[in-house]
Amino acid sequence: MFQIREGIQIRPEEWGAIIIDRWFEEILELDQAGLDILQEVNGTTSAHDISHRVSGKWDIDSEEALEIVTSFLIELEKNGIIYDVDNLERLTTIEELRDTTHRFKGFTKGLTLSTEEPNLIRIYKPLKAPILVTFDVTARCNLQCKYCYVRAGQKLPQELTTEQIRSIIDELADLGVFWISISGGEPLIRDDICEIVECCVAKGFSTSITTNGTLLTAELASQLRKTGLERVQISIDSADPHPHEAMRGKGTHQQTLRGLTYLKEAGFPFIGVSCVPTKLNLRNIPHLIDWVHKQKLPLVRILRYMPAGRGGEVKEIALNRDEIQWLLQAVKRKQEELKGKLIIRITDAFRAVVAEKPLYTCNASKTWCAIDSQGYVFPCTLMINPEVLDVLHPDNIMEKGLQHIWLNSPLLLEMRNPSFLEGKCSQCPEVNTCQGGCRAYAFAETGDIHAPDPICSVREVIL
Repeated sequence: MFQIREGIQIRPEEWGAIIIDRWFEEILELDQAGLDILQEVNGTTSAHDISHRVSGKWDIDSEEALEIVTSFLIELEKNGIIYDVDNLERLTTIEELRDTTHRFKGFTKGLTLSTEEPNLIRIYKPLKAPILVTFDVTARCNLQCKYCYVRAGQKLPQELTTEQIRSIIDELADLGVFWISISGGEPLIRDDICEIVECCVAKGFSTSITTNGTLLTAELASQLRKTGLERVQISIDSADPHPHEAMRGKGTHQQTLRGLTYLKEAGFPFIGVSCVPTKLNLRNIPHLIDWVHKQKLPLVRILRYMPAGRGGEVKEIALNRDEIQWLLQAVKRKQEELKGKLIIRITDAFRAVVAEKPLYTCNASKTWCAIDSQGYVFPCTLMINPEVLDVLHPDNIMEKGLQHIWLNSPLLLEMRNPSFLEGKCSQCPEVNTCQGGCRAYAFAETGDIHAPDPICSVREVIL
């Protein structure tokens, strides 16, 4: 007899289901047959009972059904999704691992260090709701970064209240959203930020927060940790002060490093560093990666500059195609050098359009979306900008609800459909793979969400 383990959440979809392991922050997908079997697992039914029930649904004989069911139950048990109620040894092992520095990867694959952040699998199937939501809880910011694509600084007219944010979090929980990434602006500028984070953690979300770090104090870092928050991403563009401060302002480098120290002292188990490569800090990126490793931090995330907001006023700092290729090669060397010691991630906004043959598709509007500080829902956080509301016409979550928007928003639907792409994308044989590259960059650069990514390396198709 098998039982579904605690910490396992099943989110049915039209084509089957997503299994979310909240203990170890993993996601698996099931087809409809797999879901049929798992839904019969309740701690009292045997494999024979389950096969008898599903054989009629599948219109096959019970012996064939038993073979399928038994094989699948064994696979689920090996992956820790279910456990044998008459033999709790494996369940005990999983429970012990939950509070250690290891991540459970299945009984047949061994154990690996839990420095990895949640792995958002690439699901190219329609979802009833996103898996990840980036939530910009404010447009306010204490800095005036020169490349800020949202032109963060002042409070927007209809900034969501604490109660409105709570209601949105409740809706996301009801829809089975897994991850929430809290951002801004600078989220720590909100007086209620600890309350917001605590609400996310209490609802069971895997929660992270992105900050410039300059507003952190020892007390605030401690308060954030007490909410149950484990993941913080801090923005550092260079290990050396000059390139960082050229974009973010004089004195900000030291302030950010002080904030990083407070996070360490508060005991955060996962502190990642994000950076934005430009012409000013490009050659410093390998040094920054080494510095993060020496700081014993687990992650470096490399983001793409966006020519929007204030970023549109400093386009001369944007990397050209050759510089991006240099960056990718430098990152690849560091990934090989520091494999198993440091996670180095470069966003799909870069990778999808500069490979000889594109291998990546951005998940914006497919598995994730973004909500801005007024409640407008965008395909991704890089499109958030109050200056484009009259162009993109995003729907507002306070008026229509996220599930209605996810399933019906023209903006999100067009993002999922490469047939809307124009220019060379419309005739490109790789369009279904890269789907036009970064839609946010294309829109920021051209004003057209359907235009090709300007750094695409695929040549024009000759008809």
